[in-house]
Amino acid sequence: MQPNQTDQSLASISKNLVVSAGLGAMLGYAAGWSGAHLMYGLLFFATVTALAFLCSLLLSRKGFIVALAVIFAASVVVLALYSPPQTPIELAGKPPIPYAISRDMQSWWLSAELLRNIQNILGVSGVLCSLLIMMNIAALVKYTRWLAFVAAASFGILSAFDIGERANIFRQATRDVKIAIVRYQNESDYSMRELIAAYSQAANLIGPVRTNLR
Repeated sequence: MQPNQTDQSLASISKNLVVSAGLGAMLGYAAGWSGAHLMYGLLFFATVTALAFLCSLLLSRKGFIVALAVIFAASVVVLALYSPPQTPIELAGKPPIPYAISRDMQSWWLSAELLRNIQNILGVSGVLCSLLIMMNIAALVKYTRWLAFVAAASFGILSAFDIGERANIFRQATRDVKIAIVRYQNESDYSMRELIAAYSQAANLIGPVRTNLR
């Protein structure tokens, strides 16, 4: 095999590995969020990454794309049907904390982290593309329309869904429930009724997804 062919082969393998790991990371994050457990996310990440990379080695480029689509669709179905084990938090001398409360608290925290990361990515992408357009670099002139599209889409999504505020709401709900759980664990007069009331207030704080399309 010629050196150029070897370099191209290594580049192709590296690209496929990055794509496989990217798909695995995205679906692994979703698995960790749905199960509210880091181990589920890591296991899903490793499985999807290994399966996708194996397909890249055995299939053609078109076949690899089809395989990625099938893996993604199958993973969505698995996550939709997945029901994690419901293990309540046991406490001495008090009723156990319902699993739904600890699960939702973890899910809200992961949602806050995900939304904050999306906000940072979209914000940086929008600003960077806008700066590149303003700098009018000769080598990037033919990509101006794409840069403008990315900038407009980034700022549009941030504005329409108010992602930063949504992340703050999830964080605040997580803090409220965490404080209620700590009080329930350490204050003898803090009852289960008060814990459920704090959880209900946090859930109402999150509320439905709001959009601003005007």
